[in-house]
Amino acid sequence: MKPNRVLRTGLLPFLLVLAFCCLTGGNGMAAPRTFWVDSRTGDDLQDGTSSRRAWRTLERLSRCSLQPGDVVSFARGSRFDGCLEVRASGSAAAPIRFTSYGRKRLPAPLFTNSDTTGFGNCIRLRGDYLHVGELAFAHTLAEIPQRHRIGSFTDMWQLGAVVVDSSARHCVIRGCEFTDCGVGIKSNGEHTLIEGNRLHDCTRVLKQWSWGPIAIWLGADHQEVRYNVIRNYRAEDASIVWKTAGPLGADGGAIEIDDGRAPKHAIAIHHNFSQGNQGFLEVTYKDVVTAPDYGGLHVYDNISDDYQSFALLWQGRDCLFEHNTIIRRKRNGNEQGVFRIMQTASANTVWRNLIVTADSVVVSRNRPDAGTELRDNCYCPLGGHLRLGRERESGKPLTASLRALPAGYGARSTGGRCPWFDRLCDAAALISSESTDPGMPAVPADEPVRVVLARNGRMAVTLENLVPQDTTAVYAYEQLKTYLSRISGADMAAPAAAGKIVLAAGGISKGQNPPPSRIRGPEIAIP
Repeated sequence: MKPNRVLRTGLLPFLLVLAFCCLTGGNGMAAPRTFWVDSRTGDDLQDGTSSRRAWRTLERLSRCSLQPGDVVSFARGSRFDGCLEVRASGSAAAPIRFTSYGRKRLPAPLFTNSDTTGFGNCIRLRGDYLHVGELAFAHTLAEIPQRHRIGSFTDMWQLGAVVVDSSARHCVIRGCEFTDCGVGIKSNGEHTLIEGNRLHDCTRVLKQWSWGPIAIWLGADHQEVRYNVIRNYRAEDASIVWKTAGPLGADGGAIEIDDGRAPKHAIAIHHNFSQGNQGFLEVTYKDVVTAPDYGGLHVYDNISDDYQSFALLWQGRDCLFEHNTIIRRKRNGNEQGVFRIMQTASANTVWRNLIVTADSVVVSRNRPDAGTELRDNCYCPLGGHLRLGRERESGKPLTASLRALPAGYGARSTGGRCPWFDRLCDAAALISSESTDPGMPAVPADEPVRVVLARNGRMAVTLENLVPQDTTAVYAYEQLKTYLSRISGADMAAPAAAGKIVLAAGGISKGQNPPPSRIRGPEIAIP
């Protein structure tokens, strides 16, 4: 075909449009791409466009210009030390996603940041519509080193394994695991969704004001926190100023709201399970701004088996706390009661909650003029003695025992969306099981962990059948292995196949009795 023939028939413009659509996926945008990163076998000299051509480092990834719809996949079994700062933005229809790939038997990609000159962030989001999911974070900073000058609260607010910057909007943190992170998730971005994460086991003191560790820290409007498991975020130490009894103060907690530079409204916190934390929710009164405008929080259908208060509101009005199951039987050096609301004329409502208390725990330690309405709650005093405190039920309080709890109180079922949460809605069953750990793999009772010694008095340690995607168990195994090596000079054997942890004597076959030794203990089950 001659060129002038192409132009006369309009075929050339059609071909140009067709080529453009092929490059953009037909929507005027560049076609989504996937980038692959593998810290074990990757190579930064490759182009990162397939699992066989994966990059190795976060530094190489940071030089990539991400576009809406792109996916960044980290190989399972990888480990990364440092901070990935994301300034690109996705869109509502095409978010940029950060996720994992590879064999499920391998642990999730693990991120940490040992940089002691900064704030210890692993991922910092500065763009819109960024989704982070199915990643693991561990052992991030709980303090800012003294050589880094701390000018105000705003410096401490930079801590966090995953940080959503105030410039970011519509970000999602979903299905991640945070182990021993001084601050797990710090979100200053509006319309952030924090969903289905596991945050657990940090008992370190946050410097420089001797605060406790915080699992989820919110500093903006219009956020939602749901279906998360939060366990053991608390610190007990003589340096902590919050003391109501005993020599040790205590601080920390599952969820905190602060940063008075911006008002806080329309925050929903629901269907979370919280256990062993220094309180479920704290809302601050004074940081860089005194008495900021906080209100309109909706806290519902949560299950809390924690220390300190379920709701400690130094500031907050027009908030609704409904259908929560609140179990308060744990005590330490900072006891604040179940509810402690300190804003005057707050017009907060506490309705249809199931509140289970030990005899010594006061339900309401609100200030006398807080103006909180307690209505239609059900109380279950474990020892038979209920201490309502300063503010009382607007009607006659309904009391019951664990064996005869009425329907319609406490956390409601998710209707099958989160089966582990639905199982925990039985408060009696929860109290009878101290080791409840929903969402985390358990070692079957018939496959316990065993410790025996070899004939020469030295142990061999073998990993066998560990559920490897559980980074908590992996970390526990490494710590136990280090401890056994230190106390006994153990030989560290090679890892074995998948399913359970076995600490076994080298050279002793199954079924044989181990020789007598000076270190001999019972089987150890990992909860």
